[in-house]
Amino acid sequence: MIVIFSNFPIDIKKEDIIELVSPLIEKSIFFSFRKKGFVKNIDIFSLKNEELELVDVQVLVTIEPSTSASHVIDVLNNKLYKGKSIFVRQYHQRLARNDKRSAVDPVNFDNDVRKGDRRKRDLYVFDDISEVKE
Repeated sequence: MIVIFSNFPIDIKKEDIIELVSPLIEKSIFFSFRKKGFVKNIDIFSLKNEELELVDVQVLVTIEPSTSASHVIDVLNNKLYKGKSIFVRQYHQRLARNDKRSAVDPVNFDNDVRKGDRRKRDLYVFDDISEVKE
């Protein structure tokens, strides 16, 4: 299962993520029915707006098995990490053929202000966060 972490501090490293997640996916005597989990992959990226100002630092972590990933989501969601409240949820991959947002008729944001104001638009993804400055 892919888990997405949002609202991380800018100085996050893969080692920090492993330290945060590994105690939760280890097998313990209290959860002996659950298999020991492991981290398959970690991707760190930042989101910036049109003026290249930092909007958010997000981390995608692939955790197997899915029961361990669900436990990580339950425990870490809305917890403080280095003074910031992090948000953890399951990452759902959208298929292009099933994505209703890519319909032929795009939403006219001039008539529906609520939808236009609610969404973050025109964000750019940067994989290398070492060059990111706040």
